[in-house]
Amino acid sequence: DLATGEETALATGGRVMPALSPDGRRLACLDLTGRLVVRDLASGEERVLATPLGGGGLPGRPSWSPDGKYLALCDRNR
Repeated sequence: DLATGEETALATGGRVMPALSPDGRRLACLDLTGRLVVRDLASGEERVLATPLGGGGLPGRPSWSPDGKYLALCDRNR
C-alpha cells in the first residue's frame, strides 16, 4: 500500500515467477509443481490454467499481453 507503506502477500504457498496483469487485478504465477495459476486479487480465488507436461524443471515466467486478454508461457524445459 503506497499510502501506508504496509506490505501484503499477494500469493503464498509456494508461488514463483509472478506476473501482474496490466490492469493490476490478476496475478499469474507458477506453483512448485509447474502449474500455471491465476489469482484474482480482489476475491483471492485461484484458477489453474495449465498443468505440467512432464519433468525437467519449471517452465518460464508467464507473460501477459498488453491488453490483459492472453497469457503466454514457454515450457522450455520439457
